[in-house]
Amino acid sequence: MFSKKIQLGLLIFTLAILSSACSISTSSSTKSSAGVDSSIFVSSNSGSTWKAMTSIPVISGVPRSIKDINVNLMTMDPQDSKAVYLASFETGLFFTYNISEGWTFVKTLPAEKINDVKVDPKNKCVIYAAISNRLYRSKDCARTWSQVYFDNNAEVSVKTITIDHYNTQIFI
Repeated sequence: MFSKKIQLGLLIFTLAILSSACSISTSSSTKSSAGVDSSIFVSSNSGSTWKAMTSIPVISGVPRSIKDINVNLMTMDPQDSKAVYLASFETGLFFTYNISEGWTFVKTLPAEKINDVKVDPKNKCVIYAAISNRLYRSKDCARTWSQVYFDNNAEVSVKTITIDHYNTQIFI
């Protein structure tokens, strides 16, 4: 399994190539002996300047951030480069449809390890999430989720999602 740094680096490299107007990067430099800053940074000018994009908008007024989230993987929507999904090791799923507006926590999924996230290549509002021995699907751009697969064996874990590009009704 790739380390978190390598996975994020590969995603960042892919994002930079696909997007000529915007680049995204992560930092793993140590802030202090107490922790590591795993922020996500965005550049709109080919890397001349960078801005941390870690906020999670909240109604309560108490600011939240993804800085301390232990990221398992990041997935981009194949149809919309502004749609990015961030799967954590223990906190659940986050997404953004515009990085400058911050991240949204998916409250309707379990707040646990997300093994994989995939977006339907023909319908950007259909999203799949693999969690433990279950597979979830959203048909409304991550607003609501339904369980579409469950394995009775608790030792089984859904690790990867594959969607048939020709017939997106077939997923495994």
